[in-house]
Amino acid sequence: MSDNPYLSQVDYRDGIMPPWENQHLLGHDPVFASLKQRFEQGKNHHAILLKGSQGIGKATLAYHFARFIFQTTATAPNIPLFSHPNLYVLKRQLNDDRKKFRTTIAIKQIQDITEKLHQSPSVAGWRVVIVDPMDELRHEAANAFLKTLEEPPEKVQFLLICNRSAKILPTIKSRCMGVSLHDLDPDITHNVISHVSDFNISDEAIQNALGFFPKQPGQALEVYTSDLATLHSRVEALIMQALQGQNIDLSQAQALASEMQKKGREITLPIVMNFIWGSIAQAARSSAIAGEGGMADKLSQICEAITKTHAETETFNLDLLGALIKTLSAIQSVRMA
Repeated sequence: MSDNPYLSQVDYRDGIMPPWENQHLLGHDPVFASLKQRFEQGKNHHAILLKGSQGIGKATLAYHFARFIFQTTATAPNIPLFSHPNLYVLKRQLNDDRKKFRTTIAIKQIQDITEKLHQSPSVAGWRVVIVDPMDELRHEAANAFLKTLEEPPEKVQFLLICNRSAKILPTIKSRCMGVSLHDLDPDITHNVISHVSDFNISDEAIQNALGFFPKQPGQALEVYTSDLATLHSRVEALIMQALQGQNIDLSQAQALASEMQKKGREITLPIVMNFIWGSIAQAARSSAIAGEGGMADKLSQICEAITKTHAETETFNLDLLGALIKTLSAIQSVRMA
């Protein structure tokens, strides 16, 4: 068994610098400066909801702010952030057999954190709680977390990462200060990829990944490390079948899902869904530019259907094949309506 402590982290990728180690914050300096100023002036909100697209650096910003809080308040500033006793991170955990990660953040995790927050801190000073992301809390877990936000302990800063704001309970949003982060410029995305990668990625490979996610370096890196780029033509072929109203080739979809789940590739469901959504969104933009308003509207409706399907696949815990077929069926039904 490897002694690498990061292997138990759902967002850890071998060869890519994790956000808690990243000392460079690219593209979000104004937001970081504003958060620091509010904290220094004693005007910080106890719960900050960091909103924006997946893979743009929200987690990196959260860890930067946590590090700033510990250093500014002299709360054991010399302890490495990953092992800081006053930093609590809520993410999806490994299941009981430790072979796969759970699909949601469980209520037990919320209960454990809440109990710790009502005890004396390990080190005197501030404590920071990072939830990454909030949209992966089950409904009962979100309700339990709401109670903690309603009666926050002293000197606790909550940093809540949000990829899809529509999935956050309105009651939670009302108790947070929302901070929106923008997608990054392609040049900054390129720089982020070059910085956080331990391996040498050629400019050609970076440009290929940027073709999928030009403004979301985290997503682009997922494309590169999962090798989705080599399978994109097969994904697009299935999309075209659905767009043209053809019967979905189930054997082709099954074979593709199996390829995506091969050991060493293991392409995640969000990456596949985002790729399909991005392909349709790009087609919608092209149609609009070409003056094909009717087609652009139809494709926009398909994007909405894909978003809804993504939420349903998480709710019903579908596997990759089930989610792929459900998504293609949604595309097909909107296209033929």
